[in-house]
Amino acid sequence: MPQRAPLQARPIRVVVADAHAVFRGVLVELLQADPQHLTVVGEAATFAQLLEQVAATQPDVALLDVRLPVLESVVAARILRRQFPMVCVVAMSLAPTANWAPALREAGATLCIDKGDPSVMMAALRTCLGQQRRGAPNSVSTN
Repeated sequence: MPQRAPLQARPIRVVVADAHAVFRGVLVELLQADPQHLTVVGEAATFAQLLEQVAATQPDVALLDVRLPVLESVVAARILRRQFPMVCVVAMSLAPTANWAPALREAGATLCIDKGDPSVMMAALRTCLGQQRRGAPNSVSTN
């Protein structure tokens, strides 16, 4: 497994997992607009692809659409946190409801956010980065 440079010396590394190719492309473009602070190291349309990308790239953050096909998002978050404990799992949805975030946080998602608001997404990534720089556990939420 490749060693990662300290977070202070590099941009936050992100894998984006969303089944909708157009949205995923827009999100990647948004994240790539700040290469000094953020870099997309992988993309996935399914949970299997997400696991492959996370294993291959060792990102700091995995952005996980809660409607990713094949595997229910709570199970997906649990598997990601068990297999990759140093990765912040950020669950995102276009239609967040009051009851989706607690189960995801319990399963290991660091943050649960509305993916329709780019400023919230960017703040979530910075929160994860700040936690990792301080060595804090991945357990904050925005909902």
